[in-house]
Amino acid sequence: MQLLASDDSVIDEFQIWDPRFGLEEDAEGAEQEEEMTGRIVRRTDFRFELAVPFRANLSSVQFVETGTRIEVDEVIRSFCQERPEDPACRERG
Repeated sequence: MQLLASDDSVIDEFQIWDPRFGLEEDAEGAEQEEEMTGRIVRRTDFRFELAVPFRANLSSVQFVETGTRIEVDEVIRSFCQERPEDPACRERG
């Protein structure tokens, strides 16, 4: 996952688990301390929440493997208009 500025430059990068895949426990539901049990399954219907660090110049979040891009500039602009005293918003200008 990449955090991008409005000029598409990379501000920061993170590795995250692909939310389309999950771990299904084995039939007994046992988990061992140093070894994952079960199998990885692909989900077709799911929701997940993602929190990213606030960056003054953040414009979009891009998931590199899928090419999915989420524009966040308007959300940040709105947040900062409502909270101009926030230090991160003052940095944004």
